Amino acid sequence: MVLGLLCIGIVLLAQTAGKKIQLANNEILFTATLEDRHIGTYWMDIAHGLFYRLPNKNFIETQPVWSPDGKQIAYVSAFSRGNIIGRSIYVQDTESMTVRPLIDDPIAEFSPAWSPDGRFIAYGTSRFDGSPELMVTDVQARTSRRLTDNRHSDNHPTWSPDGRFIAYAADPTFPGNTEIDVIDLQSGAVRPLVSTPNRETNPAWSPDGRYILYVADLANLGIYVWDMLQNQAHLIYPTLPLGPNPPGWSADSRFIIFADNSLSGRTGIFQLEIAPCLQRLPACLPQRLTVTPGLFSVPQWRPNLP
Repeated sequence: MVLGLLCIGIVLLAQTAGKKIQLANNEILFTATLEDRHIGTYWMDIAHGLFYRLPNKNFIETQPVWSPDGKQIAYVSAFSRGNIIGRSIYVQDTESMTVRPLIDDPIAEFSPAWSPDGRFIAYGTSRFDGSPELMVTDVQARTSRRLTDNRHSDNHPTWSPDGRFIAYAADPTFPGNTEIDVIDLQSGAVRPLVSTPNRETNPAWSPDGRYILYVADLANLGIYVWDMLQNQAHLIYPTLPLGPNPPGWSADSRFIIFADNSLSGRTGIFQLEIAPCLQRLPACLPQRLTVTPGLFSVPQWRPNLP
């Protein structure tokens, strides 16, 4: 029986008969409300069902994402400055557990996304007249530049594996009617990718570059992938992830992971294999990864480490 747990790096130490257990590199991050009913960020080994809460000092941490080398985590936390309550992005080292803000003057930053080389973080911000726009910050130099400049909402950026493009949710026609657009970081050109009456949100580019995962939440709700080769959408699963959080990809682009509370009335984190769902096979069934009661969101797999 596991009596205690400490997780540092890729090793989880379980107090089982006084032995250290070396676990496989099969880890996820997620936000959850568990025993103390406070929102926290958790690190979990899937194979053994062991999880550990990151020792942050912030009261609320959400939207955690791994850096490409798995050595840092970016997340969003609320802050209070006088009468102002905002959201800021922090970067945490997974070995030393030290934390620092991404930018020096946060206003309302959210939805961080690491570039494939780990040099930049793209994110949404409401610092420009209240209209959410996209920015990108150099993690080391801490210099920032604005990616979008318009009067509509831009949010949930995701990088292409080659680092040239960012896909994101935008509502250029009217507020709330979001579509998936793509910006070329070299030319600055923007083009719509998925635009239907369905309201598409939360895009996530697959590590192999083949698909962009997204969620639709109106008439034909569900989890979809846009096939970049076939230039068409495929419904993967006819349910919505819990809350405004994107599903995530496994490093080999074989599985997606999402939080949901509609499966048999149970809240949890589930994984889904893409290939059977594209072929409409009976094997297209979600596998539950968590057993602990709680409210889960934004699960992300840790990248494969050398």
